[in-house]
Amino acid sequence: MASKPTWITVWSAFLNRQFSPTTTTLANWAATRKLTKANQPGIYNSHNELLDNRMYWTAFILEIFSSLPIVFAALSFGGILPYLVIIGTLIGFFLDVRIGVFLRRNSFTHNTNTALLSIANLLKLQPSQIANLQNENSDSKSKLLDWGGITLLIVIALLKTLFFIITGWPPTLYVGAGFIYLFVAYIHINHTGFRYKYVQFRDSLMNDYMSWVSSGGQINPPSQHTFQIVLPAPNIRPATASHLQQQVAALGLSNANNNIQINYLNVLDDNDAFQLSSAQVDNNSSIVRQICLAAQLNQIGINGGNMPTNTPKAPPPPPPPPTFNQNTFQNA
Repeated sequence: MASKPTWITVWSAFLNRQFSPTTTTLANWAATRKLTKANQPGIYNSHNELLDNRMYWTAFILEIFSSLPIVFAALSFGGILPYLVIIGTLIGFFLDVRIGVFLRRNSFTHNTNTALLSIANLLKLQPSQIANLQNENSDSKSKLLDWGGITLLIVIALLKTLFFIITGWPPTLYVGAGFIYLFVAYIHINHTGFRYKYVQFRDSLMNDYMSWVSSGGQINPPSQHTFQIVLPAPNIRPATASHLQQQVAALGLSNANNNIQINYLNVLDDNDAFQLSSAQVDNNSSIVRQICLAAQLNQIGINGGNMPTNTPKAPPPPPPPPTFNQNTFQNA
């Protein structure tokens, strides 16, 4: 049985377009934390994943460290009390983790709907569709649940601190513990859920790679895609881009009679889109970024008429080419 590859090996093969990611993997990638920049579309990039991971493990270490005084005190009583304290600490930590993950349950919907709203004019979305997207991104029930989760994390932190107070520990200790527990709550609110989303993407991409290797390249082989849109933008320049050390021309942007076409290998990520848009001048750079974003969304089956409310566990294949007024989309 072959050993599990390192993440560096998988990521390098992915960047070199040696294998195709599944639609599920792309949907997981779309749900990760995004870097919002004017020159990048924004759904096929991940931002601060290393920081999120480090903060997660920092929270774990701080939870263990802050419980040590209670464990040592429990040792003086003997019996199973020290074990109960340790088990209680671990249960409390994983409860915090579950709440942190819950807070980012809608990140896929938020990211993709935000992307659709940013290209609403390009897609010729109707006012009712735009209103629906805005409502999903600002759902009052969802926001209430988020505030409930945040409040619960803070209450749990205060209850842990209260335990130090009622058991007679000196102020220096319980004040310090209180700051630690509130900092841990902050980590779970701002980092834990995004770490979980990135781990989902990483594990999914790892599975795609292993399927590709074990099948001798028969599963998830490299695949060429074409995204096409009819748009009155005659001054868009043809452009190409390459990938890393392979220097394979995997991207191509062409424009003939307002029929704008993007050819790409496996996936059109944000770096690809940046290269294609950078070849343009004036307002055409913005237009090409929007076209690239439409292509990205189209690859996971989102085209303006299909607006999911949750991250799909097994996203469907891209739908038949839809039509928005004068615009025609194709995904081959």
